[in-house]
Amino acid sequence: MLEVTLTLLLIALGLFYAFMTWNYGYWRKRKVPGPAPSILTGNYPHMFNMKRHTIYDLNDIYREYKHQFDAVGIYKARCPQLMVISPQLAKRVFVSDFKHFHDNEVSLMVTEKSDYIFANNPFTLVGEEWKERRADVTPGLTMGRIKTVYPVTNEVCRKMTEWLRKQIRSPPSGGINAKDVGLRFTTEMVTDCVLGLKA
Repeated sequence: MLEVTLTLLLIALGLFYAFMTWNYGYWRKRKVPGPAPSILTGNYPHMFNMKRHTIYDLNDIYREYKHQFDAVGIYKARCPQLMVISPQLAKRVFVSDFKHFHDNEVSLMVTEKSDYIFANNPFTLVGEEWKERRADVTPGLTMGRIKTVYPVTNEVCRKMTEWLRKQIRSPPSGGINAKDVGLRFTTEMVTDCVLGLKA
């Protein structure tokens, strides 16, 4: 009886191991370099214990590979992901080839109910919604228009930085309301860039 139980347990563990590592050859088969994944967490070692934010794990991978490759293959648990490292490749993905990359996992994390503004961002939309929103946004983001508003944007950012430094030197008793600061910054940016008014 004990032998049967141990055999079944070993088979179950073997199947679990095979299931968890099944995709770990995905990038190797496609000859995409990347760090070796760990069972359960992939390349995010602190995924479950949350002792460290995952952005730091990504930063470690970036620093290790930034001078060697344009992109690396990583795994979130057992799901393969492509991490773009090179600025030139990132520009290509976000500008000329974005039509092939717009359906990404960020869209699964955000809903209009949880965050209406971010859910309508072209980077989080998928399918037809993405095409419609991109058509709305693209005319305002031409190179000439961006060059025109850059000095204004820079000035608004400089003023906000000065204001934040003053707040840090003599902090208010209740702290700084980040939502209020973000709203004021956005309002200032829009009124200055779009309407040409100083708020």
